[in-house]
Amino acid sequence: MVVTGVMTIKRLYSILYPEFSKIQLQECRGMIKALPEWKAKFDTFEKKSKKILLINKNHIFSGKYKRLSTITPYEKFYNRVIIANYGYELKGYPDSMANVRNRSRFGL
Repeated sequence: MVVTGVMTIKRLYSILYPEFSKIQLQECRGMIKALPEWKAKFDTFEKKSKKILLINKNHIFSGKYKRLSTITPYEKFYNRVIIANYGYELKGYPDSMANVRNRSRFGL
């Protein structure tokens, strides 16, 4: 039995597309304005209105790509409702005792 979960869900701007909405472009511009490496790419995108790659393998390996990510409504919900009430260890979360019993039963 494998149980997985994630408490963070980010939106990442890795490529700019001409089809992006004004809201998406404004959000991306807001993140990029203080990041010179990506600001130049965004400026080029605005002039040429062609798809442009923002991140490469080096950005991923170094973790720099995280600068182009932003919180999503799902993550805001998790923080506001679940984490605020139960913490990151989900203490007291419904069915948490059943989960503990199952772990013991399976030797976990």
